[in-house]
Amino acid sequence: MVSRKPGLGSVAALCLAGVAFALAVWQFQRAEEKRALAQSIASGQAGRPIELAGFRPPEGTRPETALDQARLSLRGQWLPQTTLYLDNRLLDGKPGVQVITALLLADQRVAWVNRGWAPKPPGDQGGAVQPYRDGTLHRPAATGTVVIEAVGYASLMQRMALSQEQGPQTALWTNLDWEQLAAWMADRLGSKAASGAGVWPLVFWQTSDSMDGLTRHLPQPPADAVDKHLGYALQWLLFCAVALFFAWRLSKPEAAT
Repeated sequence: MVSRKPGLGSVAALCLAGVAFALAVWQFQRAEEKRALAQSIASGQAGRPIELAGFRPPEGTRPETALDQARLSLRGQWLPQTTLYLDNRLLDGKPGVQVITALLLADQRVAWVNRGWAPKPPGDQGGAVQPYRDGTLHRPAATGTVVIEAVGYASLMQRMALSQEQGPQTALWTNLDWEQLAAWMADRLGSKAASGAGVWPLVFWQTSDSMDGLTRHLPQPPADAVDKHLGYALQWLLFCAVALFFAWRLSKPEAAT
């Protein structure tokens, strides 16, 4: 059997094969992460909703960890003047806003609730956009105690911002930020504003209907997310095989002695 001596080209091909194999392993890991996320969402939203007011996480567990993806029941009073809008949020390809309002719970803690989606033309210029900047549209109509169901999300699901956030001067925002939310609440409520320790560190996406015309939906990973990562992994394995073939072809046969 003729042995082969690796040359410069074959060494380079072997390096490419190693990189391709590492990328394939990474894609397999990403597929497993997406599968675990889908299972976590399904298990967290099953069963009876957890009453948020008075909830205490298990010892050593942070609230945002214990309640992430969990189905919850919130009882409290809306703080309508805290309403703000996350701009340029698409739903079924249509531009709009996510409507965010603070809810004062029975235990006097505050929960920021994503009440739903409403259509809005893109951009923040023109007179038609001024009510959004003032925070006067889609305010909750209920003035007494309300009970809603929601799913908690620890992630703020921020989008790429093309310019620096402007702080709490306008109700039309690009992304949520905990410091800006605290400043927004203090600006709108004054001395009534809750302290930072009294605010739940999650955003609660409302799922129950409040007859306010908003569209409820939950952020979900794409249905084909796992299959896409598996497809990418197989492609990288194919590149690895091709690189190994060229590494063999570029190696030099050694003369028999």
